[in-house]
Amino acid sequence: MTTTAAQWWEALTPATRKRLQADPHSAVPGEVWGEISRNGGSVLGTYWTSVQSAPDGYHLPHDLAVFAERAPDA
Repeated sequence: MTTTAAQWWEALTPATRKRLQADPHSAVPGEVWGEISRNGGSVLGTYWTSVQSAPDGYHLPHDLAVFAERAPDA
């Protein structure tokens, strides 16, 4: 089953939506990763393996970050 951005957003708790709206393009707090993925979203981490041992944070994919940025207030 494919989840749309709107369905994913509505499935999140109001507290999580508010946290994500505060700065949707910044690193996502670890305590909400599970809620995001259980409801059809994802968090991504990228890094250069030659110079970094791990990502400096996990972020929403661009499409979900833009949706969160433009969604009505939580």
